[in-house]
Amino acid sequence: MKQRLGVGIGLAILVMLMIATTVMAQGEPPAPYAGMKNPFPWEDTSAQAAGQSLYKQSCLGCHGIKGDGLAAYDFSKEDFSQSLQARPDYYFWVLSEGRLSNGMPGFKSLSEQQRWQLLTYLDSLTSAPAGGEAPSAPAESAKGILRLTAPEQAVSGESVTLKATFEDSQGKPVANAEMKFYLEVELFTRALMEIGEAVTDEQGVAVLEYTPRRNGNLAAAVRYGGNEARANVNVTGGAEFSYEAEAGIHFPQLGEGIIYPKSVLTLRPGDAAPLPAFRLPGGILSWVLILVATVFMIWFTYFRVMYQIFRIPIVSEIRDINTRLMPSIGMAIVITIGVVLILKLLISPYTHLHIPLS
Repeated sequence: MKQRLGVGIGLAILVMLMIATTVMAQGEPPAPYAGMKNPFPWEDTSAQAAGQSLYKQSCLGCHGIKGDGLAAYDFSKEDFSQSLQARPDYYFWVLSEGRLSNGMPGFKSLSEQQRWQLLTYLDSLTSAPAGGEAPSAPAESAKGILRLTAPEQAVSGESVTLKATFEDSQGKPVANAEMKFYLEVELFTRALMEIGEAVTDEQGVAVLEYTPRRNGNLAAAVRYGGNEARANVNVTGGAEFSYEAEAGIHFPQLGEGIIYPKSVLTLRPGDAAPLPAFRLPGGILSWVLILVATVFMIWFTYFRVMYQIFRIPIVSEIRDINTRLMPSIGMAIVITIGVVLILKLLISPYTHLHIPLS
């Protein structure tokens, strides 16, 4: 008894030490991220432009056009830029692996160069744009005609061109006017979410490139000086996934993963529910089979107990009572539960196939 108690206490201490070590290590990037440096100068405009495109595709929805969408992670603050330049390896680690506890996926599917370009752009969000003529501040009510044109059809994951045109009351194009573009979103209530800004040229035209990630109707809007124009785009599914997130724990694998049927690897039309799939990460030598074997052993133990009860001889005095009914029902339940548990381990929603369990 004392030996068992000692083993239990030892295991508890080991678990607490592992948890404490993990928590303490959260602030420092592990290998291979530790010590990494940005290969681009922080003021590199070409890297910032490439990073801006990536930001619009993957980050804008949560962090907003100016990087201040989340108060706890405000990229527009000066201290963020200072922290980023002082600890680039830490932020590269966070960007690569994500913070699932905060709802942020990892972006390791982006190349290393793209991730550094994205961080270079984040650093620029704290700086005022240099050079060029400053956009004109719109009056509370700028008289004129504002139009928004967009393609009627678009494909999810591919860029859509939103073009705003503004003319004054005399029909002349207005240059250097800052247009704000929005999408109509619904989260408990309908509202407009800003997705970008653009300045009109000499022809009074401002263009914004936006990449939709969801199928269905895309309701876009543009505003300037009290004027508003809208356009709708019907977005349909693309031929391949727009983004593949990475999360989970990497386990050693001894072979290529098995997924059946292969048809689940193709995108389904519209918002159709995902299909279940048979999956063995790491092939027939997958670690998942260890869990299956464990479940089978537990199931077999229950079944053996019920079977032993079933085999207990019936005393002559109670032969009129059906004493085998309950053991029979028990064995049927145990068999059903065992089959269900094994299937739950081997057949999972295809929604989670992007998680690297191998």
